[in-house]
Amino acid sequence: MLFRSDEYDMLTLQALELIFSALVVKTKRMLADHLAQGKYTGAAADTLLAETKSVAKTNVNPERDFGMLDRLMIEKPRATSIVLEGIMMFKKNKTGAWRDQLPEKHKEIVMELARKSKVDKKKIFAARQTTIKKK
Repeated sequence: MLFRSDEYDMLTLQALELIFSALVVKTKRMLADHLAQGKYTGAAADTLLAETKSVAKTNVNPERDFGMLDRLMIEKPRATSIVLEGIMMFKKNKTGAWRDQLPEKHKEIVMELARKSKVDKKKIFAARQTTIKKK
């Protein structure tokens, strides 16, 4: 709290100098890309706009994905994360429709390859889970 008195003016001045000097250091660290010699120094507005053009304007897709995951977790409480991920990818990528359009002979070959690659896919998934847990 600041007081209006000669007794505390010098202490208040010292406190404010310390606070603002620390704030300057922190601000420089946080906004380094936007200051002189930073990543965005002199960048044209259209360049910055081009970098953000692909950013989605709404959260509809992630909300839909998490809604689907939430529903699956309620419907299949004992399912592992690899199963839930597989179900979601199968649905979103329309894999069933693609598979159904394949000629019968080619479909058998694809399904056999999928069965054989199951062990490798589980190993890759386990490695990915380990990496995520470490981070």
